[in-house]
Amino acid sequence: MSNIYTIFKNETISNRGSFFGWLIGIGITFIFVIFMYPGEEGMASLLNLLEDEIFQAFLGDIGGSDPGYALWIALMFPFISMILFIYSINSGVKIVTQESDKGTSEIIFTVPISRRSFYFAKWLAMSFYIVLIVLIVIIGLKIPFSGSSLETDKLLLLMLYTIIFNLSGVSLGILLGIITGSGEKGSQIALLSVLGLYTLQSIGRIQEQIDVLNKINVFELYNPLPILLQSKGDTISLLILVGIAVIGFIIGIIKSINFILGPF
Repeated sequence: MSNIYTIFKNETISNRGSFFGWLIGIGITFIFVIFMYPGEEGMASLLNLLEDEIFQAFLGDIGGSDPGYALWIALMFPFISMILFIYSINSGVKIVTQESDKGTSEIIFTVPISRRSFYFAKWLAMSFYIVLIVLIVIIGLKIPFSGSSLETDKLLLLMLYTIIFNLSGVSLGILLGIITGSGEKGSQIALLSVLGLYTLQSIGRIQEQIDVLNKINVFELYNPLPILLQSKGDTISLLILVGIAVIGFIIGIIKSINFILGPF
């Protein structure tokens, strides 16, 4: 048990950078949306925008009228959750393959530890951070930024579903790592699988969305300038927030490229 705790402790310390990175990225997303769509009026405007069919093609069907729930569905499940699921699978792959790929799998303990216990301790460490991230985001949804917040029963169900969703990603990654025996192959299979599933979500609505695109000026639809100019925030705060969001977006893109093509 002490060996499992030692591995768990080392893994939580070594992965703390990823944990804070996810919190910062998700936090910037929420702050940006809340600032751009302040109050109940702004949230209603956001939800009306997200109900447009062109957005539903990429975001999936949006159900429920509660602002917190709709915001979660719009921002977390289709896009951020997809990325987090890929990250979870890749982390699971690394649990099995990272040490062997680097040639550092030999760890000296006073009492021998089985490979199963070794994987289990690392799975616990990754699960710990996933639960923390989901818990913090869910608590954020409980804060009534838009005049109302998510009901407690929905909150608990949503939290449970999301934790299971991402823990299954880590477990699937471990399985892929064992099957492929390679971190690179396992990560590639994970990425292709999730992107394939995400594509299938929208593929049945392609013709419908083509008809919508033919009737809509897409450039005006995605033009952020009217939203920026009509924002109720003062200009300096707006520029600072937009600057932070742009920097965060650039860093996220760079990290994503490094994540897909190779180690950080």
